[in-house]
Amino acid sequence: MRIAISTDSDDVSSHFGRCPSFTILDIEDGKVVKQFKLENPGHQSGFIPQFLHEKGVECVVSGGMGSRAASFFEEHGIRAIV
Repeated sequence: MRIAISTDSDDVSSHFGRCPSFTILDIEDGKVVKQFKLENPGHQSGFIPQFLHEKGVECVVSGGMGSRAASFFEEHGIRAIV
């Protein structure tokens, strides 16, 4: 499973769309097998869910997200955890 965490330095960002980066974790058998960062490509309506979907993300974790953003993630089959 590939998870994206909206991050600001080493902390979970309070808003996914305005975070500086996303920490990507690949998890297999309950263990992190790969970790890397992706720079936030910019906050445009509906763009980040598509961007993360193209990177194979199945779940996103963020400190905050509006209902419209959550629905964009849902459309791409990405579970949003706030």
